[in-house]
Amino acid sequence: MLPFLTLFALYLLFAGQASAAELGAAVLAGTAAAGYHLHVRCRARRKFHLVAPWLRLAWRIPLALARDTTLVGWGLLRAIADRDLHGGQARQPFHPGGFTPQAAAHRALAVLAASVAPNSYVVEVLEPPGGLLMHRLVPRPPEADCRWPV
Repeated sequence: MLPFLTLFALYLLFAGQASAAELGAAVLAGTAAAGYHLHVRCRARRKFHLVAPWLRLAWRIPLALARDTTLVGWGLLRAIADRDLHGGQARQPFHPGGFTPQAAAHRALAVLAASVAPNSYVVEVLEPPGGLLMHRLVPRPPEADCRWPV
């Protein structure tokens, strides 16, 4: 029931209106999500469990959003005042892990968390020795945490 309600609500949120056609499409999207969820759950031989520091990420992501929104705001004000905005690509140390499904999920979650803030987004996950190639509008030093660079 949770996948149905989640996708139903997200569809209506992104549609921006609750007309009859959009409600029908949201029901179809929610039904497809619930059906796919049941199919995957029945076919899985074992449960997938992603180990992540959820509590630490829960407060670091909003802090990164606030910090980077301020940085980008000041950078845009500098650009409006005809000063040069010196953004570009930078390397962020990152340990990508191995080739297990858990390592792939870790990389995906770390890339998503690092790309949420408006100042930076991940361009590429670099091959060993590892790292993230990030584009930053306003330069800042890389994060110290090589496992969860938020």
